[in-house]
Amino acid sequence: RIRYCRRCQASETGVAPALGHAWTEWSVVNPATCTEDGLQVRNCTRCGIRETQPIPATGHSPVVIPGVPATCTTGGKTEGSQCSVCGAILNAQADLPSTGHTPVVIPAVPATCTTGGKTEGSQCSVCGAILTAQADTPALEQTLNSEQVMGEDTLVLSSDGDSAPAEAAKQTAAEAEHSADSFATIRLSRQGARDAAIETLQETIAYAEGDDSATTTSKELEDIVQTSLSEAQIESLIVAKGFEDCVAYMTDEGISIAVAAPEDGLKDSDVALISDVVTGQTDYDLTDIRIIEVK
Repeated sequence: RIRYCRRCQASETGVAPALGHAWTEWSVVNPATCTEDGLQVRNCTRCGIRETQPIPATGHSPVVIPGVPATCTTGGKTEGSQCSVCGAILNAQADLPSTGHTPVVIPAVPATCTTGGKTEGSQCSVCGAILTAQADTPALEQTLNSEQVMGEDTLVLSSDGDSAPAEAAKQTAAEAEHSADSFATIRLSRQGARDAAIETLQETIAYAEGDDSATTTSKELEDIVQTSLSEAQIESLIVAKGFEDCVAYMTDEGISIAVAAPEDGLKDSDVALISDVVTGQTDYDLTDIRIIEVK
């Protein structure tokens, strides 16, 4: 810059200070994202120069992806996370296998003389799904009829036709003078049939040593022993229920129970009690049970 003296017209020069830029407001050209920087610019209104400036990336804004619990039959997922802005998965969810059922027993309901029962079943303790359905069993009066609750003169004990001699041991309780003698006679008859069967099987094993038939015969011998043990267990349980005495005789076709009956005969409740013992200790159905009153 320059200035003059009004009197002598002398001149003097000097430097004028810069005005400085007159910037506009920042204008966003490219917005910043979660992972990439953006760009903004501004201009000087005096000289028109442009200035640029980066906008830092914002970074992710994580939110939780809730886990999905596994069930007995369907898989689940672990907890994860993702960005609430761009949706990017930050922690991927992992698959979880199904847990499988946790079985618990549904107790059987014994049948009575007037109402049906149910077999034992099972269900899952977690989801309640039925795993083994209970089957209905008929009331005892529907299966233990007059042909199944018999008088003592109908009792006949026979050996197993497949493993015992053709001659079967037979004895009726009516031939004895007293109840105690009747049961002793029945037990002797049963034991005689078993002894005959065991003797025959032992002879078969001796002659068939080393043969495949010896193995089969040995299994039959073991079955007889196991049957005798089961009969003894059933007899003990029935006597423990308050009956004076009883004898059980098991075959492939069914089971016969000779039981000391009161003078007025067995009641429906007595029949139900005996049947419950038998079905609880064996695989026999109610239709396989024969009860013989011995007075």
